[in-house]
Amino acid sequence: MAKNARSIKLDKAIEAELNIMQTQGIEKAPISAVTLHERLIAKGVITGKLSTLTSRADMIAEYRFLQMSDSDMDKDEPKYGTVEYYKGRNQKLIAQNSELTKQLSANTAALDIIIKTVESQSAVKIEELIRNILMPMEDVPF
Repeated sequence: MAKNARSIKLDKAIEAELNIMQTQGIEKAPISAVTLHERLIAKGVITGKLSTLTSRADMIAEYRFLQMSDSDMDKDEPKYGTVEYYKGRNQKLIAQNSELTKQLSANTAALDIIIKTVESQSAVKIEELIRNILMPMEDVPF
């Protein structure tokens, strides 16, 4: 069946929005017919009901697959949006936070050693030099 110019224009607008959603990622813009429909209505691209997207279900499914492939989700992970998914994601973020806290502690200790070494071997007060740089960080002990 031949498509008219309006249908082709709508297909291009839908594909452009799907590209944006894919780029934003599954957590910020999960691809589904419903979320796509809401975004297209908000942008004024369409005014019709969800059935407007029915004939484009294959395109939506393809982009959803691409988005899932781009994400860090395994096939064994719970489905996005479920309680199990968020619990698992929370555990990953807690582990990541713990690792970053360890890195911060190591970097702070290294900086402390550098400051003490430079001050013990020269007349330069390194503490005053870096105070201006680190001033926004109120929790840095000096």
